[in-house]
Amino acid sequence: MVQIKDLPLEIWIAILSHLGPEYFHQDTNRLYVSKRWYEAAFTLFAQHVNLTPLALLRLTRDESVIKRIQPHVAKFKIFFPSVSELDETPFAEGRRTKYPWDWADLVNSSMKTLGTYLTNCPNLESVHIGARPDPKYVMGLRYLDTISLTGFLTARAVTELTYDMGVLPPNLEHSKPDNHLCAHLHALLPQLRKLWLRNDGLCECLLDFPEGTVLPHLEEIIINLSLSGLSTKLTVFQATRRCTTDENIGKPEPPRPITLVMEDQIKKLAEMAPNARIVRVLATKRLPSLDLSALDGKTGKWSLVKKDLPWDEEGEPIAERE
Repeated sequence: MVQIKDLPLEIWIAILSHLGPEYFHQDTNRLYVSKRWYEAAFTLFAQHVNLTPLALLRLTRDESVIKRIQPHVAKFKIFFPSVSELDETPFAEGRRTKYPWDWADLVNSSMKTLGTYLTNCPNLESVHIGARPDPKYVMGLRYLDTISLTGFLTARAVTELTYDMGVLPPNLEHSKPDNHLCAHLHALLPQLRKLWLRNDGLCECLLDFPEGTVLPHLEEIIINLSLSGLSTKLTVFQATRRCTTDENIGKPEPPRPITLVMEDQIKKLAEMAPNARIVRVLATKRLPSLDLSALDGKTGKWSLVKKDLPWDEEGEPIAERE
C-alpha cells in the first residue's frame, strides 16, 4: 500500500488544493508528514494569515518567518479584542509590563513591521483588520494608529478591505499626510472590489471624487457610521465623528454632520460604480434599539437592519427616512 509521503508531487498539490489552508490552520501538526510534504503544504498554509494579538507579537520577533510567507500570503486577518481583557486572555503574556500603553507600543511596532513586508506582497488580495472599543481606557489609550497600518492600506495588490475599528479617540496627528486614514482609503478605493469600513473618525475626502470618475472594479462598499453597541459596557448612542485634518484644525465644525455628508456622497459614488451590487451607508437612527438604518446609494431607499446582523443584510424597508 502506497503511503501518502510516497505519492508524486503532482498528486500532493491536488490534495493540498482540495484541503485548503484552513485544514492546516486547524491543526498545524498536519504539516509534518515529511520534509517534502511540509515544503509543499507550507506554501498553502501561508496563503491565509489569521492572527491573534499574541501571534502577531511572536511572528514579528523573527522577520525571517515573515520573509518566508511574504510571497504566498493572499488573505490577512487580525482582530484585537478589548485591551481590558489582556489579563484574562492568553495573549496577556505578550505584555512586557503591567501597563496597557506599553503593550500598545508593542502592537503598533509589530503591525508596522509586518505591514512593511506585506505591502508589496504580489498575491495579497484580502485584508481584514478589526478591533473593539475599551471603555476602561477610552479617553487615553490608542493601541492602533494609522501610521502602523499604512503598509496594509497601501498594499499594491489588495482588492478587498474590511476595516472595522471604531476604537480610537480623536487622533491629533491626522495632520500628517502619512497618518490620515481617509486619504489612504481614498487612494486605495479605485483598485478595490470590496470595502467594508467603520472608524471613529472619517471625513469628506474619503469619497470626494471629481465628476466623471469611474470605479469599474468596485462591487461592494459599505460604510458603517454607527459605533453603538460595540461593547457590552458601551450601549449608548455613538456615531462616527469628522476626523481631524490639517485643513480643519482650529476651524469651527462644519454645519452638517459627517453622517449626513456621507449619505449624500454615497449616492454620487453609486453613479461612479457601474458594476457595484451594494453601495450602502449604515447609521443608528432608532433608539433605544440601536438597530441600523441602511441607505441604498443606488436607489436612495432606506431599510432597517438588526444591529447584530451582517452589514450586507437586506433588511426591512422603511417607508421614509428616520
